[in-house]
Amino acid sequence: PHFLAAVGDGYWSQGRRQDIVSIIRPRLAPDIQFAPAWEMVGRALLVEAQTILQTQRILPWQMPAHLRQMIQDAESALSETITIIGHTEGDSGLAGVYVNRACSRTLQGRLADAEDDIDRALSLKQTLDEANHAKAMLLIDRKEYRSALEYLHRINSTDMTMEMRGAVGFA
Repeated sequence: PHFLAAVGDGYWSQGRRQDIVSIIRPRLAPDIQFAPAWEMVGRALLVEAQTILQTQRILPWQMPAHLRQMIQDAESALSETITIIGHTEGDSGLAGVYVNRACSRTLQGRLADAEDDIDRALSLKQTLDEANHAKAMLLIDRKEYRSALEYLHRINSTDMTMEMRGAVGFA
C-alpha cells in the first residue's frame, strides 16, 4: 500500500494521471492502508475528466459516455476513501476528499448531493478555500448572492483564483 502511494505521487508530479488509474487502481483493496491510493485514483480520474472537458470545451449536457463513466468512477473511488476512513469521523484531512467528490457529483448534475458533501467538508475544515469557493458557486447558481459573498469572503485574498475574483464581482 505505501509503495502504491509513492508510485502514485511520482506519477502525479509527472502529470501521468492515466498511469495512476491503469497501474494503481487494479491493485486497490478496501483497507485503511489503501485509503490514500483510493483518493489519488479518484482525484486523477476527476482531474483528467475536467481537463478533457475544459480543453475540448465540452459542456456538461454534451458529455460523452466515456467521460460520464470516468466521473462516476472518480466519485466511486472518492466514496471508497470516505467509507474506509469513515471511522475517523471529524478528520479534517477528509475535507478535500469531500470537495472532490462534490465536484464529481456537480458534473453529474447531482447538486443536492454535492452540496451535502461541501457542507460536510466545511464542517470538518471551515477555512478550506476550495470548499468555500464550491459552496459560493452553488449559491450563485441559485441566485443567493448575499450568502455566496459570505463564503467568498472566507477565502484568503492571496489565494483567490481568477474565477473566485470574478465570482466576488458577480455576487
